[in-house]
Amino acid sequence: MGEDFDTWWVLVQVYIEDQPEKFPKDERTIDWIGSLMDSYAASWHIQWLRGTLNGTHPKSMTGYVNPLKIRFEDKDAKDGEFTDLEEVCYKGCIRDMFTKIQTFNDKAMVTGAALKKLILERLPQKILDQTHVVDLTGKTNHEIITIITNAGRTAEKWEAARKNLGIKASFGTYKRKKHPKHEQIREN
Repeated sequence: MGEDFDTWWVLVQVYIEDQPEKFPKDERTIDWIGSLMDSYAASWHIQWLRGTLNGTHPKSMTGYVNPLKIRFEDKDAKDGEFTDLEEVCYKGCIRDMFTKIQTFNDKAMVTGAALKKLILERLPQKILDQTHVVDLTGKTNHEIITIITNAGRTAEKWEAARKNLGIKASFGTYKRKKHPKHEQIREN
């Protein structure tokens, strides 16, 4: 199962959902999940199966998944992920920043105004300038992320275009670099 139950569980669920023909009944699904476990997790699974044999609980996915999550979800992960989430910053690629934010936020579960504040505090001015044309009030987390991603991509494209054209930003104005070929043309 590994150390990160949440990631492992998502992969298990995706596999089961992608191949429903392999898992027609809860019993088969539970047995397959148990086959993926080792060590302490396998011992827990065996104990749970004993409970089904002695009538303590039925062998159903609902009866299995709830205690599985209670037992193996890392309660402290939320705090750790929140700390990691607070340390994310923009490093030149808005998509990378949001990948990190969404990865950490899967466990930290920050939403609404708190998530909006957390994101906006990590953005450079060039991206914030792009977002001021849109009112973020009342927007869902997904809408806010989409708007800011688009603003970030626009700012990054402008930045790349400036660099390609040799334009430097200087106190709100842009100066063009002198290109050696242009100097040769003027001399001739």
